[in-house]
Amino acid sequence: MRIDEMKKGFWGYKKESVFQYIAEQEETYSHRLQEQTASAEQQLQQYRKRVDELEEELRRMQTELSQARKHQDMISDALLEAQACAERMKAETRSQELEAREKIQETLRAEMAALEQYQGKITELRSFLQEMLQVFQQAAADASQKAEQLASDSPAENLTLFQKAQEQEDAM
Repeated sequence: MRIDEMKKGFWGYKKESVFQYIAEQEETYSHRLQEQTASAEQQLQQYRKRVDELEEELRRMQTELSQARKHQDMISDALLEAQACAERMKAETRSQELEAREKIQETLRAEMAALEQYQGKITELRSFLQEMLQVFQQAAADASQKAEQLASDSPAENLTLFQKAQEQEDAM
């Protein structure tokens, strides 16, 4: 119902029309609020799922890092055993050792950089989720405030003025 469709009486709009109009408006706004809440909940679940995925990936990367460290330890042990070899093997072993360490350090640096990158993404995601929660809380507060304002603006609060006008009219 639109405001121009409300029935008019002798002193303005009829109460039933006004009440029906207000009820329809309340239902419309309530439906919209429910849709927005459902959408926000869906987004929040998507973000939670993404956080879980990133945390799982972080755990996987930490596992890989620990394996790389174990491999580095195993290579170091192998290098210590290689030092016991003959003198002509020492030069060759040293060059292999340096190459292996550089590769491991490069791998370690790359994995550490990736890990830091994932940690940064998780931090950003957490900040984003916190901001979204604040936005949702503000929207809920605004909706609550609007509901209170609608309740205070409703004709039920001003019926005494309407009744006084009726009594004055009847007295005439």
